Amino acid sequence: MTPFYWLVIGILVTWRITHLLVIEPGPWDIFGRLRRAAGSGVLAELVNCFYCFSLWVAAPLAFVLAARWRDRLLLWLA
Repeated sequence: MTPFYWLVIGILVTWRITHLLVIEPGPWDIFGRLRRAAGSGVLAELVNCFYCFSLWVAAPLAFVLAARWRDRLLLWLA
């Protein structure tokens, strides 16, 4: 079973990366330009929705942080 602190680390890392890419302009407005370059399609909706994007950020983190598939699935959704 995955220790509790990995859950906390995964949550904090997911929140920080998602906030950086969806909300903040970033250095030299690089993330703002990437969001504007996404246009108005599905990708634009993904990078403009904090909750949607956080699921995609959390998926690889859960894969790295957990050892078993059941733990990965639960960590991803947490």
